[in-house]
Order: sequence, then structure tokens, then C-alpha cells
Amino acid sequence: MDIKLCKISKQFEGKQVLTDFDATFMEGQIHCLMGASGIGKTTVINLLMGLIKPDGGAIKGLRGRRIAAVFQEDRLIEHWDAVENVLLVCDKHVKKETVLQEFAKVGLTENMDKAVMNLSGGMRRRVAVIRALLAESDLIVMDEPFKGLDQALKISVVNYIKLRLADKTAIIVTHDKEDVQLLDASLITMF
Repeated sequence: MDIKLCKISKQFEGKQVLTDFDATFMEGQIHCLMGASGIGKTTVINLLMGLIKPDGGAIKGLRGRRIAAVFQEDRLIEHWDAVENVLLVCDKHVKKETVLQEFAKVGLTENMDKAVMNLSGGMRRRVAVIRALLAESDLIVMDEPFKGLDQALKISVVNYIKLRLADKTAIIVTHDKEDVQLLDASLITMF
């Protein structure tokens, strides 16, 4: 079932962020959400995840969905290692060896036994991406998942995401039109 935002309005402390915003996210497709900073992209995904409620309008097609997310900040448990951070959201049948194999697909092969607070920003970002993609979910929401990655790593992570998202619905906030092409995604531009 498609996800539809119908006439969504949201304000924070008297500042209107969204006014009668409409969007449709087609089932089983990757969608990139783009727009200027401060336009409301993160607000839209927070609404979709149920972290905040709209002031007006309706969101349809979310009932019963399991949602996994990559937030703007990595939201990792700092004193846990990378594998523990991923296993936290996985089904019990997923083992450490499986997580390590997934890490290798995005160039994470060293220091995975160290607390994530000791990893670089790009390494932490890849751990957050893998954590979201290995969680049992129907909808994946990612807020700037390529932040902190150089071009070669970005391509590797894009390819990994496309492989793991086969037939799932995904909404990815980005500022880079190249991401839309690399992901073979549909584009929703916010004005």
C-alpha cells in the first residue's frame, strides 16, 4: 500500500514548517526527499515515524508498518561495539558472523570490536545504515545517510542500500541530486 501525506500542516513554536503538504510514496520504491535546509524534510520523516504528530491533515498507509531509520545523528550506543549496536535491532536468528559479513560489504573490516565512540564519523554512519537495513521492517527512512562519506564509500553504500532495499519502500532525505540517480529513486522536491 502506498503511503500518502494529505494536506499536512506542522508548526513549531509558532513557526509554520509545513502547510498543506501532499506527497505519495509508492510501495516498494526508493524515494528521495529534497529541498532547501529548513524546508521541513526531517519534519516529514519524523511525522512518518510517528515521532511527532501533524497539526492538520492525514497520513495514510502507515498502519501496521515496521519502520527502521537512519537519523541525522547516528544514535548509536556509544560504549557498545559496532556489532552489538546492529544486533540490538535484529531478529534473534541474526548472528555476529552475519553482521560482520554485512560490514565487509561496505568496507568495515577493522575495529568492529571497539566501542563506536572510537570510530570515525564515516564508520559510524555505515554502522547506522547497516543497523537500519538489518532490522525487520517494511519501511526504511534515512536522513542524509551518506553524510561523512567520500565518493568511493558513498558509491559502495549506495550499492549496498539498493541491494538490501529490494522491494521495500524507502524514503531518503538528501541534498544531492546525484543520489537520486545513483539510487534509481523517484524525487519529491519540497518548496
